[in-house]
Amino acid sequence: MTCEHFCELLPAYCEQRLTSRDTAFVREHMELCANCRADYEMWQKLASLPTREPSPASRSRFEHMLNAYQEGRWEKNGRGQGANWWTAWWRSAFAPPLASALAACLLLVGFIIGEHYSQSHQPSNPQIASMQSEITGLRQLVALSLLEQQSASQRLQGVNYSTQVEHPDPEISSALLHALRFDSSVDVRLAALDALKRYKDDRQVRAGLLSALQDQQSPLVQIALIDLFVEMRERDAKDRLRHIEQDTNVNPAVRQRAQWGISQLG
Repeated sequence: MTCEHFCELLPAYCEQRLTSRDTAFVREHMELCANCRADYEMWQKLASLPTREPSPASRSRFEHMLNAYQEGRWEKNGRGQGANWWTAWWRSAFAPPLASALAACLLLVGFIIGEHYSQSHQPSNPQIASMQSEITGLRQLVALSLLEQQSASQRLQGVNYSTQVEHPDPEISSALLHALRFDSSVDVRLAALDALKRYKDDRQVRAGLLSALQDQQSPLVQIALIDLFVEMRERDAKDRLRHIEQDTNVNPAVRQRAQWGISQLG
């Protein structure tokens, strides 16, 4: 049994819905694979959480979150027209089995913990703190996985997940910088740039943003970078902005924005 096959069978195994033959295969694989055994233990922790009926306010927030996903994932070619939006979103956003399992975990655990936290008012509860730490790790894993997918809508969701990691993470900032510099989608590059704002005090990220400016061909991304440099008061950007201002091959609107940026930084 492969790890991918194990991930497909894991939910049914936890619910005791597998045949005796598949159950034996799953147990044998867990004895040999520490990573898959850890995944199973995570599902067990999820099952041990208390079940709570969501309040009307929480249900409303949950529905708004799903609507936000729906609005954000459709691409301009009308990919989702005529189909059930929830099914289409789920299949396209989390096609890889592991990403699907992790995303389901995040959605379920985050919702339950939010309810538990709001009702118990015990922020120091060790069990909640431990689970929140594990959720952060899952979010990071899902974000990095989605950022490597072929679909631009999946990579956009990866950027969105990166912003849900509680504390800035070097691995995520590196992935976002790579997306900003090399992603084929302008929308993904703009989203990555917006997500990188929380890292603007990091020296390596600031240097990466400066390097990204010279790689850009999209006027939208170039102008967004210039605006960010002004917001960060990044004086090291002045030389690069002067180069853009003097380059006659650059879009006139970008050259004008570069001139404005120089004046603001000066």
